[in-house]
Amino acid sequence: MGRPVHVFRGLPSPQNAFFHIDAAPDLIRRAIGGGSLRIEQLPDAIETLRLVEELADMNSVGPEVALRFADPETRFGAACEALVAIDRLPEDKQKQKVGLRWRLMNITRDKEIRMSQNENVLIAFARAMTGIQEAPRRDASNNVKTMGLRIALEAVEECHNEIHQTGRDSLIAAIAGKMQMDFERAGRVNWIGKPQGNPFPAHRAMEAATLFVDEVWPKAFSGRSPASKARRIATAIYQIAFENEHRRRFDERRANEPAAQPATTETL
Repeated sequence: MGRPVHVFRGLPSPQNAFFHIDAAPDLIRRAIGGGSLRIEQLPDAIETLRLVEELADMNSVGPEVALRFADPETRFGAACEALVAIDRLPEDKQKQKVGLRWRLMNITRDKEIRMSQNENVLIAFARAMTGIQEAPRRDASNNVKTMGLRIALEAVEECHNEIHQTGRDSLIAAIAGKMQMDFERAGRVNWIGKPQGNPFPAHRAMEAATLFVDEVWPKAFSGRSPASKARRIATAIYQIAFENEHRRRFDERRANEPAAQPATTETL
């Protein structure tokens, strides 16, 4: 409109902001950064509300994830869950959501986005797994992309529920052992260096298992098997963090490669 706007439910009052709304629900205020916005804040606020609306209208995502995306405290996890939902769509429908996927991926890679302690430990574990598992192909299944977290959860749950071993050393050994066994069995998944004939990196598996037992299990899961919703969110966060870290490492390697020398010709 080109001029300040004040939306009010009672009597108007003087405001220094370019846009001010008295009647916005608390969730909308949190989503756009408050009820008063400067002119330079408007594009980001509009983009956030458009994303919330688009996510709410997706059958595979829906209002529950959209509302969590609206809240900055849960935005990262909701963006990860939406990305996983898009990746599960048929190929023709994925093409229709390329723009949405790109915007959500940029959000998950934003260094300024808020993350909870639970999200941070899951991301740390995903980064540790990128030192073990090769980068998944673009067409890899979500099961391949979440293999590390699934192995760790299954090993801990088996220790708790089947053999009643809950000691720290027992859990670490169970995760590391199951990790090596599952990777060696799964022909479709390579560990780092396997194509070159290198053995499974058992020391890295122990480090990742230790991180899971000391940080992820007590903090992200409170020391007990997660409910289906919590498991779904944690798995989505792990998957996107795993892919993002592999992408970051690829970009870093490419940036450090020596520039190609220009071709030279001789004049006869």
